[in-house]
Amino acid sequence: MAAKLKVDELESVDGSTNLILNNSVTMASGKTLPAASLTGTIAVARIADGTITAAKLAADTATQAELDAVSTASLAKAGGTMTGEVVLDEITETEATSAATTYTVNLANGTIFDLTSGSTCTVTMPAFEAGKSFTVISTVPSAWASSPAIIWSGGAAPTTGSGRTIYSFVSDGARWYGMQAGTGFA
Repeated sequence: MAAKLKVDELESVDGSTNLILNNSVTMASGKTLPAASLTGTIAVARIADGTITAAKLAADTATQAELDAVSTASLAKAGGTMTGEVVLDEITETEATSAATTYTVNLANGTIFDLTSGSTCTVTMPAFEAGKSFTVISTVPSAWASSPAIIWSGGAAPTTGSGRTIYSFVSDGARWYGMQAGTGFA
C-alpha cells in the first residue's frame, strides 16, 4: 500500500543538514507505520533550494532516486548550461538615440541605435564579442571608424541613400560583419 506524506513545511530542529524520519506515522486509514519502517533521510538543502516543495511531496510518492533526479536536473541559479528549445512570450528591446557627430556603440545601452545628427556621424564599433549583434538606424550619412574592423557585405562600406538607412552587425568574436539592411526608409 502506498502512502503519501502531506507536509506544509519541513524544518530541521537540530540544525543538522539532514531531516531524519524517526517517528511512527499514523495513516488516514488508522494504521500506524512503525518508526523502524522509516529509513533514509531527505537532505534539507534539497528542500531549501525550492526543488522539492510541500505541494510536490503532498501530490506524489517519490522515491529517493526520483528526488535526487529532480535535484540534479535543475538548472543552477548562477552559471550552468541550458540546452533545448526556449519559448519566449515577449522580448523588450532598448533603443539608444544620439544626435552627435561621433558615436561609440555601447551594447550595455541596448542593441538598436538611432543616429540623427545633422551632418555625417562617425561611428566607433564596440569590442568583438561572439554572438552579439546590433542595428544602427541612421538619418544621415555614416562613416565607420577603422578599428575594430568591419567585414562588409560586398567588400566595402555601403553608401548611404536618402531617408533612413538601416545597418545590421553581428560578431563571431574575432570581427564584426556588417551589411546595409535597407535604405530609403521614409
